[in-house]
Amino acid sequence: MLSFKTRADVSICGCVCISSVDGYYLCPNNFFFLLICFRLFERGLAYVGTDYLSFPLWDKYIEYEYMQQEWSRVAMIYTRILENPIQQLDRYFSSFKEFAASRPLSELRTAEEVDAAAVAVAAAPSETGAEVKANEEEVQPDATEQTSKPVSAGLTEAEELEKYIAVREEMYKKAKEFDSKIIGFETAIRRPYFHVKPLSVTELENWHNYLDFIERDGDFNKVVKLYERCLIACANYPEYWIRYVLCMEASGSMDLAHNALARATHVFVKRLPEIHLFAARFKEQNGDIDGARAAYQLVHTETSPGLLEAIIKHANMERRLGNLEDAFSLYEQAIAIEKGKEHSQTLPMLYAQYSRFLHL
Repeated sequence: MLSFKTRADVSICGCVCISSVDGYYLCPNNFFFLLICFRLFERGLAYVGTDYLSFPLWDKYIEYEYMQQEWSRVAMIYTRILENPIQQLDRYFSSFKEFAASRPLSELRTAEEVDAAAVAVAAAPSETGAEVKANEEEVQPDATEQTSKPVSAGLTEAEELEKYIAVREEMYKKAKEFDSKIIGFETAIRRPYFHVKPLSVTELENWHNYLDFIERDGDFNKVVKLYERCLIACANYPEYWIRYVLCMEASGSMDLAHNALARATHVFVKRLPEIHLFAARFKEQNGDIDGARAAYQLVHTETSPGLLEAIIKHANMERRLGNLEDAFSLYEQAIAIEKGKEHSQTLPMLYAQYSRFLHL
């Protein structure tokens, strides 16, 4: 039986199945096979490439491109890795330096990097004929004693390689700096995968603290990625879905907000009244009155019939909309149902709330 503990594990499974050594030797030069492998790796990395525990998938991608001897793509993979604060970043930087030292720079650069280097060389300042003539005519007191030195047209291969590595070292240092800020949160995540067993209070608080930090950092993509990671382990907790929806709404990303709310109310926490009450309020605030009524009705008829909080909130919404008769009807129907029950504990509170509602 397969067991997936991280999002990267799921992606690795698909990539390994299709890019296995056996599969490669069956059709090593098949363009479509290679294209499928490439797309599958890229698809997996689009979802989990920045996850802290994504290193197994990156390892498989490097291994695959090594097998193809696509050295520029191997170098590009290392470059992409070094931009992200993932686990085992030190190992990747050491491996990259060893790899870069083992191949000519011409094999490491992509076509785009080669073109960019050519443009940089062409744009470099050089002496024009007029400037050379002016320099020759200029009187130098000790010109005869000076040894003329040729102006280098460019850097040597070793210098170019050093510069190439230095650029990526800066990426690595920046990623390591961010890693030092999140390592405490990451190490506190004991269960990054979903399980029906409840999470500890410490882990739940850690997720909230981690989300607080990432939201303050201000990188929207990182915020979305972390929420998606969080909602794997915390899928059964409405508070995280609610927080995600509100965060996306505050960011102006209503499509993501509606998507998260739909997943919560239709799949993950659909049996919990809390999420439907939130959905009703959220939809009302965004002008979807029919959707709000449907959310309340779901609580009344399926999720938690007779829930006092749902009755009060639904009646208050109808009052805000000017539908007083509908609001009164909600209380009266609920009271009639509770009267039919023996020793109803909700009935006294319903009477009290209805009386208060009538005199508002």
